[in-house]
Amino acid sequence: LLCNYLGTVPMRNEQVFSDVPTSHRYSKYIWAMNKLGIMNGVGGGKFNPDSELSMQEFAVMATNIIQWEKAKAVEIAATWKDTNSLIDEYKPEEIAQIDADYRKRAEEGYTLPADGRYTSKVFADDDQIATWAKAAVDELSAWGILQGDSSGSNSRLNPTEALSKTRFLVFLYKFDQKFSLSAEIVF
Repeated sequence: LLCNYLGTVPMRNEQVFSDVPTSHRYSKYIWAMNKLGIMNGVGGGKFNPDSELSMQEFAVMATNIIQWEKAKAVEIAATWKDTNSLIDEYKPEEIAQIDADYRKRAEEGYTLPADGRYTSKVFADDDQIATWAKAAVDELSAWGILQGDSSGSNSRLNPTEALSKTRFLVFLYKFDQKFSLSAEIVF
């Protein structure tokens, strides 16, 4: 799902994790997401490919996607003039505006503003969020992507419960509304 969402087309199939042989039906997708730094496994060279995805694991993957997209935006901002074959057809003021737009998106589009508009939500089960996932959960809740199972101070995230496909797709939709990801990558 993530490869399709990101427009990533994995053309290679290399074993990265000891428990994901190249014969596994999702091996090339796991390889691609690992190559992009989005999925890093569970430690010890393992991935647990057939386990269910938890809310906190999703949060970490989603923040990795934000960082990946930010890096891509920074690269585009730095190189767009060098790679645009039609650059000579732009007026200097158009080039300056496009350059400013790219740089603004790269610098601000993937970072929470410090103006107080965005604050992370405190969930009733905050103490159940793993330390390795806490920053990711805080960031996604501040963006409004992660919300609990109810409103108010009793809202629970249920960080270790399996994430259903429906809920996963709802979060991807919210994620896309904030970041509008769309780029094809071929390995």
